[in-house]
Amino acid sequence: MITILTEEEIEFCKENAIKRYEWNKRQGNSDIADYNKSLFNLTSLQANLLGIIVEVALCKVLDVDYTDPAKFVAFSKNYADFQKPDVLGKYESRRANKQTSPLPVRKKDLDQDVIIVQGYAHYHQDEKLGRITDYGQVTWNGWLEAEAAWELGTVPSWSKSGDSKVVELKHLKAMEDLNDTLGTIRTL
Repeated sequence: MITILTEEEIEFCKENAIKRYEWNKRQGNSDIADYNKSLFNLTSLQANLLGIIVEVALCKVLDVDYTDPAKFVAFSKNYADFQKPDVLGKYESRRANKQTSPLPVRKKDLDQDVIIVQGYAHYHQDEKLGRITDYGQVTWNGWLEAEAAWELGTVPSWSKSGDSKVVELKHLKAMEDLNDTLGTIRTL
């Protein structure tokens, strides 16, 4: 399944990637502590942009207004909200670094009983300048409930704390079944 963002949605992502990057920098929290940043060939700003693209694409899949902070907490002004799942208080989006990357699951996902949804944000990166272009399309790898993901997962070599696991893509559920998980959540 593929989701393509509109120019308006891409502009929203760009503007908010800068805001998120600057906010994280002020908080001294620019990267996920458990990740080995040297494995990625992106700046923090670029990673934020691609991450937000996947989050907004998830909102689009779930038919959620990405501009409503009550439904999409990524842009709330309340720091405590950033500890919550991305969409509707139930869905946590994860950006795949490669289309074949396994699904990462974190210990906090278990505590929040989330559904983890993984997408790959397509882009082109200039080899000389490192600049990224041609983004706005997300290919979905699938989704899994946090508890099932934790049970199926293995601790990867990059996990510094052991509080992260990864799940092979063959275990993920099809995106076409994701809307079945909404139930009464949509009424929030």
